[in-house]
Amino acid sequence: MTKSLSSAKDMLYGLAIGDALGMVTEFVSLSGIKRKYGEKGLQDLPDPPLFTDDTQMSIAIAECLIRAGDKDLEVIMQAVRDEFVKWYHSPENTRAPERTCLSGVAYMEQGTHSSESMVPNSKGCSSATE
Repeated sequence: MTKSLSSAKDMLYGLAIGDALGMVTEFVSLSGIKRKYGEKGLQDLPDPPLFTDDTQMSIAIAECLIRAGDKDLEVIMQAVRDEFVKWYHSPENTRAPERTCLSGVAYMEQGTHSSESMVPNSKGCSSATE
């Protein structure tokens, strides 16, 4: 395995581990975390160590970059669209993605260009592209 492939896998594992740690503390105040897990907070992966749609979508991005290779932006964004639509319909898509994300992917599936698929005035991730 090449060093860059190993580094990419390590990055995805780190993302999934951080996501699993964050999943159980998301929306919990610092004092609530300390109350539940002690002064140092969560120290070990929860059992079972579940991840969220954030990890699923990050893996979809990795898959599309592998598939698209060193192509131009339009080819890469078509691969993003394809991977997100595949994820959207996957039975594994049970990790509570927010409505903004689901709406944006649905727009892309309907043929809306990725640069136009964001949800205006949303507080979700796609609002970052507005």
